[in-house]
Amino acid sequence: MNTCFIKSIVIISFSLVSSCASASALPESSSLVDFEKEEGLTDENRYHKRHTFYDHELPAVWKAAKLGLVDSDFRVIREQDDRLCIVGEHASTGYNFNIVVGIYFREVLGGVQVKIISQGSLHTATSNGRTEVLRMASDVLSNISRRL
Repeated sequence: MNTCFIKSIVIISFSLVSSCASASALPESSSLVDFEKEEGLTDENRYHKRHTFYDHELPAVWKAAKLGLVDSDFRVIREQDDRLCIVGEHASTGYNFNIVVGIYFREVLGGVQVKIISQGSLHTATSNGRTEVLRMASDVLSNISRRL
């Protein structure tokens, strides 16, 4: 086989894989998350959303978050109650290779606050892709609320 062809295939494969969103790009713990940071699209492919669930305790919100991820067609890939975070991965869609979502928790007076950070692949720099990252974060939050 032509070595130039093989090198081209390797380079293309690496480019596709490296442009996917990765759970390792998300904070590993709630202690690393700025809950006060402005909501919205913070760069080309990351979206922050925050919500406080008043009159709910952490175990109930945690369970609702896991179910909310699944309801939004995410697969839970990391769940660390000692770090107060759950991370999910969404399968590829027509707009991107994948989206990952981190849900981070902190107890506040009268309830539990969650911060949802959704991140898409580099290909979400298009308006459709950014909309998809925003929509996924909103869907997850809506499904958590529905479960409580």
